[in-house]
Amino acid sequence: MPLPEAPEVTELDVTNKSFPSYRPHVDDRSLLLKAREATNDQCVDLTLAQAKTIPNFWQKVQSYADERYGKGSRNILMYDKHYPDVHSAKVCVTSQAVQIKTTEGSPSCQTNNGTTGGVISGTHGIVSVMIQQGFTGTSSFTISEAASIGITNAFRVRMKFPDVVNTRGGPTAYATITNTQSANFDVSFNEMVTTTFNMTVLSDQTCQAMEVVHSCTLQGIGEIPFIASGKFWIEYDDKTYDHLENRKTHDGHYKFEVDFEDVLPAASQRTINAFFKGSFSTSSHGHYKAVCTGGTG
Repeated sequence: MPLPEAPEVTELDVTNKSFPSYRPHVDDRSLLLKAREATNDQCVDLTLAQAKTIPNFWQKVQSYADERYGKGSRNILMYDKHYPDVHSAKVCVTSQAVQIKTTEGSPSCQTNNGTTGGVISGTHGIVSVMIQQGFTGTSSFTISEAASIGITNAFRVRMKFPDVVNTRGGPTAYATITNTQSANFDVSFNEMVTTTFNMTVLSDQTCQAMEVVHSCTLQGIGEIPFIASGKFWIEYDDKTYDHLENRKTHDGHYKFEVDFEDVLPAASQRTINAFFKGSFSTSSHGHYKAVCTGGTG
């Protein structure tokens, strides 16, 4: 009986630089988690032109390639369609609260008295009235310098106000911002709560709960960090090898997967800021006292 024919084997195209390539061992579960983290409206794909605006990136990646893979002719790729599972280079707006800083000079502050709107009369003893306590704030800012890497559509950033009127550490609020020169954005917060205020009302007295409101208006500035992360590829015209991992075998490849953190380890090295400036005002509500007239005592 004749032997069955051997199955046809497709010959590898050695000129196709998608194969072979070198990928260091990665935990696929970690890879998928990173991919999910990056696929949201706070991140966008990073282009090579944008990456080149990161201070020292281009010089660092050339030195890294020379030392690890050799000085052959090469290209840098931010994305490779042959490896869609790789967490490709992204730029993301910070997930941390952006601190609004006060500029030099004293704030313009004032203290005003106001009433709760209710008048207590025709009764006496300890009377409870409903009052509002807490803090409020409003602001208006302009992007004074857009980031060269960043998200051009609208995105959300958590802003932290300075503690000007004893707001117990400084409140935070979300703002919708566009990374565009001269773009305007507003942000406000309202941390008011309803509580009770007890007044002692004497016979035939008319009383009100008087509120003391302390308000300040200031000039503010700040920066919004955009951080590059993920992986990119170094692609050589001719096969080379990883001098660190494959020194003995000299196993050749065209492309090498590199993590941004391998070239620029600190997040601050991979960060470009957008700057903003403007004004904001904050108020504290909660200092109450009873103001009474008349009464026989």
